[in-house]
Amino acid sequence: MPSMSCRMRCLRATALVVFAPFALVLGPGLAQAPGVSDRLPSLEQRLESLDPAQPNDYLDLAEEVAAESFTESDIRLAQRLAVHASRLSRAEPATETMQTSALLLLIDLEDPGPRRDALLGILAQVDATTPIQRLVRRPPPSGDADLRLEAAVAVGAVRAGDGHAARQRLEDQRVAAVLDGFAGVYPAASGRPLAAYLASLAEDWPCPECGNDGARTNRERRRELELCPNCRGDPGPVGAIAARVALLRLEAALLSGEATAWSRRLNASSAPARVVLPGDLAALYAVDPDATVFRDGAWVRP
Repeated sequence: MPSMSCRMRCLRATALVVFAPFALVLGPGLAQAPGVSDRLPSLEQRLESLDPAQPNDYLDLAEEVAAESFTESDIRLAQRLAVHASRLSRAEPATETMQTSALLLLIDLEDPGPRRDALLGILAQVDATTPIQRLVRRPPPSGDADLRLEAAVAVGAVRAGDGHAARQRLEDQRVAAVLDGFAGVYPAASGRPLAAYLASLAEDWPCPECGNDGARTNRERRRELELCPNCRGDPGPVGAIAARVALLRLEAALLSGEATAWSRRLNASSAPARVVLPGDLAALYAVDPDATVFRDGAWVRP
């Protein structure tokens, strides 16, 4: 089943084509094509009834708006509600799980990029128990530990230049399906099927000069070895250090069940690990964290 974010992107694209001529204005910050306002006809009244003392109501409404979204303004509204839910719940120890839920919703609404990476960093601090499968775009089916291991071995073979072993495993459609679920961890594939992309990296290996030994017999001085002129003693795809780190990150993600906050942050993001604090969440979305009350079509401070 496609992820929530994939479904909403398709719905938004359709709505912009079909419903654009019928756009109407419901007040500042709520200009929308027929979509969430039609499907949630009491939306404005529910927004005005939100009470900062009840952060769960913000999260419930954020989830409903996200599920019914058609336009970018719908998404922005869902994001704002989730930001408020996260911040307001920080004041109540009993609602820590609500903060995690709000962050997971925000992550699901984001495409890969710096802001999603920052959200992952915040989540790692708020909840160190969320398994890495929750952080990839399409979690693999349950009970596939053996297939994830096979996929990880295939990735390791690609990285090491063992092209025969890599291609043999990557041709297995079950392994390819598992890898597809982890495509968000390896952005270098740029939308291509991940198994096919990795197979292309393995095409030229093992090294045709040394068979991955890293050295060969000197052709002039038969009794001496020399560094292989093709792989330079380091068989495998040639590329920047970042490319090899990305392969290691993908391999680690496939092997991860439960992960620590630091390793999850490293494995699930293409950006360098850096400290992003929960208090930075409102700034990420350019939201006034204290404007938590909706009145006359605008967000204001209580």
